[in-house]
Amino acid sequence: MSLLLNNSGITQTSKFQNNNNPFSFLKDPTAVLMSDKRSIGCWGERNYLLKDLSHFILAFNYPNRLGKMAMAVDYFGGVNYNESSFLFDYAHHLNDKSSIGILFQSQLVKLVQHQKELRLGAVLGGNFMLSEKLSTSICLNNYLYNSSLSGFSSISKTDFWCNLDYNVTNSFYLSSTLLKQNNQTPNLILGFMYHFRKKIFIKYGFSSGINQMYASVGFALNNMRLEITNSFHPKLGITPSLSIVTNKSQ
Repeated sequence: MSLLLNNSGITQTSKFQNNNNPFSFLKDPTAVLMSDKRSIGCWGERNYLLKDLSHFILAFNYPNRLGKMAMAVDYFGGVNYNESSFLFDYAHHLNDKSSIGILFQSQLVKLVQHQKELRLGAVLGGNFMLSEKLSTSICLNNYLYNSSLSGFSSISKTDFWCNLDYNVTNSFYLSSTLLKQNNQTPNLILGFMYHFRKKIFIKYGFSSGINQMYASVGFALNNMRLEITNSFHPKLGITPSLSIVTNKSQ
């Protein structure tokens, strides 16, 4: 399932930095609650500069009186193999220190020889404020693999991850994620984001599981934000990406 946890730069958000990041719910279903504006964003990358490993996402969040919702469409791959996804997220504050969110994902995968596979998944997440600047969230992802659309044969798998986010100052933010996927070794993902001169920010982080690091530079222009990211793997090479986000006051 395409939850972008290994490259957490796109999903980083902070309640003190007013990012209104429409991609944040891909890491934590409750993160959309940090947004106070409607926002829409498009993001694309070319993994290791290979056309058949291109990845594109269009995401939208919508705060309202009942809670906050977000949606996204996701496309990964090329002609011979590709994944198309639709995601819907809803989050709600339980009280001043806790919140809950749920993310639904449906994914259609085109395999070789024109075979197809349907995957359905749901992520349940809870966020807890440990202090004014420190918070943690726990997420559980359960999904089904349907090996053929013509005959249902499912395999259930579960992923678990825990996020710890610390707003050191209004300009400096640290994030960490411990990810445990089904039948795989745990993966630790660390990153930081720093704002300076209000309109410029940088990000840096790495993932221990896939031995990959990323660095980003972004520019905030009124209600728009442009971010350029480059990930690096010592054997597979670089992965450039670009995202554009626009915000609209309620």
